[in-house]
Amino acid sequence: MLRGTSVTQAVSGAETDVSAFRRAVEKLAPYDLQVVEFYTTSEHAGEYGKIVRENGYIPVFHNALDQKRSGWCRLCAEDEDVRLRSVDLTKLSLEKALEAGAVRSVIQSGTMPEDHALEGECLAALARSLEELHAFTGDALVLSLEPCDRSIMIRQLLGPALETATFMRELKVPGVGLTVDISHCRLLFEDPVETIRLLKPFCTHIHIANSCVKPGDPLFGDTHPLFSYPNGTMSSAQAREIFEFVRELYG
Repeated sequence: MLRGTSVTQAVSGAETDVSAFRRAVEKLAPYDLQVVEFYTTSEHAGEYGKIVRENGYIPVFHNALDQKRSGWCRLCAEDEDVRLRSVDLTKLSLEKALEAGAVRSVIQSGTMPEDHALEGECLAALARSLEELHAFTGDALVLSLEPCDRSIMIRQLLGPALETATFMRELKVPGVGLTVDISHCRLLFEDPVETIRLLKPFCTHIHIANSCVKPGDPLFGDTHPLFSYPNGTMSSAQAREIFEFVRELYG
C-alpha cells in the first residue's frame, strides 16, 4: 500500500505559490510517504510535477477541482451539449495532469439531475464521457472517479456504494478506477469500512478525511475539519482504525 498526502489542500497558497509548494513537499521527507496529490494552474503544472518527482514521490492530480469550480461541469449530463462541453473542460484539465506527469487523476461524475427519473440516462452519459476521456489520455493516466454525497453539499450522481459498485461492474472502459473518500462515506451515512470492502475491486485511491453533518455548524459538509473537531463525523481513534483496516486490506 502506498501512502501520501494532498499538499495543496493542506497548505494555504500552495496552489499557485511555487515556493510554498516546494517547501511543503520538502518537509514531507521525515515521513513514510510515497504519493503527493496536488492541484495547480496550467502555468505551474509541469513545474509542480517536477518538484514532486525530484523529491521521490508519485504525482496525483486533483482535476475534480476544475470541474467543481466551473459551477456547471457534468460528465453525466443528460443534455448532450452540456455533456460534450463538460468533456472538453475536463480534457483541458487533464492536460495539466499529463503535463505534470501524474499517474492518476481524481475526477467527479457531476451533479444529480433535478429529475431523479433520469438517473439511468445520466449514468449512461457518464459512461460515454469516460470512454471519450480515456481515448484522450490513453494509458498515461488512471481516471479515478470520486463518489460524493447525494444531498448535503456536493450532490454528485456517483455516490452510494452499492450503486457505485454496480456502475463500475458494468463499465466497459479500461483505465478507470475509484477514489474513495471516507468523509464522503459519512456524508452518505454509510460505513467507510464496508464501503471500502465493497469497492476494493475498483478502488485505486483512498482519502482519509473528516466531515460534519450537524446542521448549523460552521464546518457543516465536506470541509475536512480535524479529527479532533467536536462535531466531526469521525474521531482520531476512528480514523486510525480505518487506516489500519485499509493497511491490512491492501497489504
